[in-house]
Amino acid sequence: MRNKIVRNRIDVNARDTREFASYIASLHCAVHALDSYFAVSLGGELSQAEAVVLLHLATSERSTINDVHKAFGHKRSTLTSVLDRLERKGLLTRHIDPADRRNLALQLTTSGRRESAAVVRCVDALRKALALSPSRVRALRELLDATADAAAR
Repeated sequence: MRNKIVRNRIDVNARDTREFASYIASLHCAVHALDSYFAVSLGGELSQAEAVVLLHLATSERSTINDVHKAFGHKRSTLTSVLDRLERKGLLTRHIDPADRRNLALQLTTSGRRESAAVVRCVDALRKALALSPSRVRALRELLDATADAAAR
């Protein structure tokens, strides 16, 4: 009888693991689908990483490089590369944050505001297509944040 209980526990754990593996696969697939969605919707002008940084800047009162890093968890070198590309495209500028001179603040240029508005429209169209309630979006965000936190430990 004891072997049966242990075997059942293993089966349950295996089932749980398969279910979680399916969640991870769906999450990974969603990220790749967003990449394609942004490429098509924005005419291939921005990478997914560039688009989400512009989205963050468009929907934040003010933002520093540290704020963007916390929001997306990019490696610092990756984030620097994304910001360099956005700056070369004339979409943002970096300057010393007057509130804390240790930080670099990010500011959209006129072109950056135009591009970020296109990203916001793109994301809003996706939000409407999904027809998710605000509470469902919050629950999904909490699950994703918990996943990121657990994976970071």
